[in-house]
Amino acid sequence: PRPFNDGWNVVLVQTFSNAGRYLDTREPPYRREMAELLWHLHELAREYQRDHDPAGFRQEIIEFTRLWPDPHNALFDFTKNAGRSKWVDDNARRSLEIIQKLQGCDRQVLSHTDWSSKHFRFNDAGKVTVVYDWDSIEYLGELSSLAKAAATFPYNWYTGQTSHTPTPAESWGFIADYERARGVPLTEEQLCYC
Repeated sequence: PRPFNDGWNVVLVQTFSNAGRYLDTREPPYRREMAELLWHLHELAREYQRDHDPAGFRQEIIEFTRLWPDPHNALFDFTKNAGRSKWVDDNARRSLEIIQKLQGCDRQVLSHTDWSSKHFRFNDAGKVTVVYDWDSIEYLGELSSLAKAAATFPYNWYTGQTSHTPTPAESWGFIADYERARGVPLTEEQLCYC
C-alpha cells in the first residue's frame, strides 16, 4: 500500500502460481496451518499499522445498533412470521448484547476477509505454498476476522467436497488453533463474540 492523493491505494501485480495442490482443510494439520497463517498475517499487519494510517483501506463498518438490518429486497418481510420465529430474534438479541459489549475490545487488524481453502494450495509436507485473493484485504476487528475464517475455512469447490460448511467442532478447532498460534488465549467474552 502506498499513499496517493488523500488516501491509500493498493496495486497488486501478481504472477500466477499453481504450486502445490488443494487439500481438504477439515483435516486438522491443514486447518492448523491456515489458522496459524491468519495469526501471522495479523501480526505482520500490526507492524505495518504502527507506521501507516490504515484509514484508506476498505473497512468493515457494521452498525450494531438494531437487531436486523433493512432487508435487501422487498420480498423479505420479517414481521410476517414473527410469532414462529421469536426464538431466532431472542438468540439474535442475546448475540447483539454480547457484540455491543465487546465492540471496544476487538482490536483492529488488516486481514484477508476470504480465508477459505479455495484460496490455499499446499505442498506434500502440508505447508501452504500459495494464498490467492489478496484484494480481499480489509481493516476490521481481529475477532470478526477470526469468526469469518472459522465459519468458512473449509469452503473449496476444487476438492469435490459435498459440504462446504464446517461443523461447530471444526470451527472451534480452527479458533483453538488460532489461539495456540496467538500465544494468548481468548477470554470467555471474546469467544462468545466469535
